Amino acid sequence: MILPMAVALGAAMMMLTAGYLMGVRQALGARERLRAENAALVEEAARLRERSAQRRGEDDNLRAAIRHVLTPLVQREQLSVELSHLESGVGPRRDLNAFLDQLVAKANFFGALLTDDQGWPVASSSGLLEPDRLCATASLLRLLADRIQRDGGTAPLSMTIHDAANVTTLTRLFSAGGQNLSLTAISAGRLLAPSALDPALAKLSVMLLNREAGATASA
Repeated sequence: MILPMAVALGAAMMMLTAGYLMGVRQALGARERLRAENAALVEEAARLRERSAQRRGEDDNLRAAIRHVLTPLVQREQLSVELSHLESGVGPRRDLNAFLDQLVAKANFFGALLTDDQGWPVASSSGLLEPDRLCATASLLRLLADRIQRDGGTAPLSMTIHDAANVTTLTRLFSAGGQNLSLTAISAGRLLAPSALDPALAKLSVMLLNREAGATASA
């Protein structure tokens, strides 16, 4: 009686032990699978972060490229708006000087000079540096335009000079009241379009016409 019971008990213990060991092996296998899945998820998350960072870098590069292209256009438009809102005076020389001061302030120029067809100064902004050089630049463009026109070509209206110091000199030829004149401006740190001074010419021409009319009336 005791022997069969012992055998049965032993068999039961062996079954329990076998079941325990099988459960342990299954748990270990499940743990290994979980570790592998976690490692795969971590690796995939790292790849996603890398791709996301790469896309952000590409987006940043694209935005920088767009800004690089658009910034000169925006600056050109802002300059055009500023110069189209200049206030004109009644025409005396002091008002022409004040007009050029206003142009320099609104456009953030270094200086501005108005010259006649011989290159002589008509008006200038306050504290203008190297006026003789600007007069020579205006005269050079006027001579070049006259020669091209005499040869049957289309005369240039403006000339831009950009030097090694990153200073841009822009000269614009125009006519007002039968006079051939030149408006020259100096800017640092940015390039100027050939037509950058055009928005200021309308009011400047009106001032010159009023000045001429005043001089005629006085005579």
